[in-house]
Amino acid sequence: MSMNAKCIAAVRAAAGNRRISDGKINKIADKLDETLRQLAREDRALPPNNRVWMSLTKDQQVAKGAERAMQEVQAEAALVEHRAALQV
Repeated sequence: MSMNAKCIAAVRAAAGNRRISDGKINKIADKLDETLRQLAREDRALPPNNRVWMSLTKDQQVAKGAERAMQEVQAEAALVEHRAALQV
């Protein structure tokens, strides 16, 4: 998935003073794309009357995907920190 310029600007703005390389932007885009596909698969696994993913606008889907992706990234970072603390 390739991010449009508006999304790239939003990611860089959210990073504040930290510089975000093009490589990191691509990794973020890949993670978001992976998460969007996962959310769509999870929705398709639900009974038909409980499915909502396809009724969301693209912006709503991206917002939900970004929220989930961020939760996953934060959980992975916490796990890395925990493992590092155990090695001391």
